[in-house]
Amino acid sequence: MSNDQQEKYVFVIAKSMVGCFIGLFVKAKILSRMRDLKTTKIKTGMGGGTGNKGAVIVRFKLDDTNIMLVNCHLMSGKKKGQKRTEELNMIFESAFKYEEVNRVSIYK
Repeated sequence: MSNDQQEKYVFVIAKSMVGCFIGLFVKAKILSRMRDLKTTKIKTGMGGGTGNKGAVIVRFKLDDTNIMLVNCHLMSGKKKGQKRTEELNMIFESAFKYEEVNRVSIYK
């Protein structure tokens, strides 16, 4: 592949759920260094029953570094901060069922 082709972005993978979408594009020169590519979607709407709220996730390993990208759509409302924190924790716990998870408390 020529140097010009190595510098171009290539599509790798995508995942969608109702209004959430995540697409992964990387430069062609690093594509061969990516491993363990996975996607998932986590529904949190109506207690996890519908996909109107939740997240789409892409995970992969680049060399020796694990990377996760999350696009989420959480509950709205100024006074719903605690509910959003609960949704985030549900997303993280579901996305990492077999790994230790650090809980979040970013919304007060």
